[in-house]
Amino acid sequence: MPSTIREFAGTLNQQITLESPSETGGNAAVTWTTVATVWAQMLGLGGAELSGIEATGDYRFRLRARTDITPHWRIGLGSRKFQIVSVIDPDGRGREILIMARETV
Repeated sequence: MPSTIREFAGTLNQQITLESPSETGGNAAVTWTTVATVWAQMLGLGGAELSGIEATGDYRFRLRARTDITPHWRIGLGSRKFQIVSVIDPDGRGREILIMARETV
């Protein structure tokens, strides 16, 4: 982990959107609303092929602390979408959060 806030900020090199779901209409169609656009560090953790036409990739996103993100949300990065799996404060100090997320392609 960087030793100073300035070093931490320098590692946040991907601009992502945090999106929350909302249901619309009587047919319960889900639409996604952008809650915030923030800077994050993205790290690929691995992946798996589920079938001949579908695969997943697991990623860790590191960003400044927020208290509103839940596993019901997703992350957008350009046209890519990542379903949030977990959100943790790694050292309990409220300075940063780590989001584990999965992309299915």
